[in-house]
Amino acid sequence: MKTQTIVFIHGMFQNPKSWGRWKQYFSEKGYNCLSPAYPYHEGEPSMLRQNIDPALADLTFGQVVKSLEEVIANLAENPILIGH
Repeated sequence: MKTQTIVFIHGMFQNPKSWGRWKQYFSEKGYNCLSPAYPYHEGEPSMLRQNIDPALADLTFGQVVKSLEEVIANLAENPILIGH
């Protein structure tokens, strides 16, 4: 069975918006595409830069991994992971 789900993982100084064109491309090819935000990375980049959540300073790598694990654990299949 071919995996039909792709999870795009953004970099620490990015957010899911960085994957827009990639998600569109692979969605048009029939893939279910997800790009979950790290904690405190949700929203429009311009607004995030203007209103930095103070909790972002305490975000750990472990918290980021846990948030991604929770998304992936709820999928019906093991996804393809693409990150930068």
